Amino acid sequence: MKILYVIDRLSGAGPARSIIELAKYQRQLGIEHQHSVVTLARESYPLSLVMAARAGMEVCRQADEAALRDRMATADIVYVSFWNNPATYAFVRSKLPPARVLLRLHILGEH
Repeated sequence: MKILYVIDRLSGAGPARSIIELAKYQRQLGIEHQHSVVTLARESYPLSLVMAARAGMEVCRQADEAALRDRMATADIVYVSFWNNPATYAFVRSKLPPARVLLRLHILGEH
């Protein structure tokens, strides 16, 4: 199974860490899914890039629209980490190919 993660950036925080850990533990359990991640921004936390590589994830930073659409079209599941920022809103509102999309919202706060 090909799983494509779309995230604003690979930071050292929860959303990035959760997808990296998911890929890592599936690999350790012998579950042979292909995990890849596309970031919407170029910046990424260096340690997260190392951790993603160790988990067997392919990382594509700041893919152009055509490359992102191609990756989405060939993925079995597209896992989008929604974050409140302009890049994520632009992605969600863009012309996307048909895909099975899991949209995860990350909300920090009391309400």
